[in-house]
Amino acid sequence: MERVLVVGANGAGKTAFAKALAEKTGLPLVHVDRLYWLEGWKARPQEELAALLRAECQKPRWIIEGNRQASIEERLCRADTVFFFDFSPTLCTWRAIKRSFRNRGLPVSDRAGNPEGFRWRFYWSVFWGTKRQCRKLRASLKKSNAQVIVFTKPRQARRYTSIYIGELDRPAAP
Repeated sequence: MERVLVVGANGAGKTAFAKALAEKTGLPLVHVDRLYWLEGWKARPQEELAALLRAECQKPRWIIEGNRQASIEERLCRADTVFFFDFSPTLCTWRAIKRSFRNRGLPVSDRAGNPEGFRWRFYWSVFWGTKRQCRKLRASLKKSNAQVIVFTKPRQARRYTSIYIGELDRPAAP
C-alpha cells in the first residue's frame, strides 16, 4: 500500500479516514478539495487542477482523498489501493449537515481554509447526487487494477482503521 485513493460520497467520512490512514502509515496526504478550492470558495481552473493532481500522482507514495470525477481515471491508473465509501444518500446528507453545524464558521484545512457554513445547495446535491456519483465511481473502479476495499457502513471504516491499520504498528514476528 504505497499509492492510496480514498473516494466516495460527499459527507461519508473520507477526510477523517484518510487522515487516520496517513497518520498510521506515514504516507503523505493530499486533499483534492484543498487543490480545487481557492480562497473565497472560488474553483481553481480545471487545467491547473489537472496539472497539480498529475504532479501528485507521479510521486512514489501518497494518499489522495477526494472525488473530482474529471481526474479520477489518472489517479486510478497509479493507485495500488482504493477505499470506496459507498454510503446511502440519507446518511451522507445527515453527516454533512452535522459537520456544518459542528464546525460552522471555522476554517476548513482541507478546503483551502474556507469557512464551514450551512449551504442548502450543497446538501441538496449530496442527497440527490450521491447515487449518481457512486454509480460513476463504481464504473471507474471496475477498470482499475488496484485492490478495492468498499465500505457500505461507517463502522466498517472505523473497524478498518482500528484493527487493520493497527496491525501496521506491530513489529514483525521473528
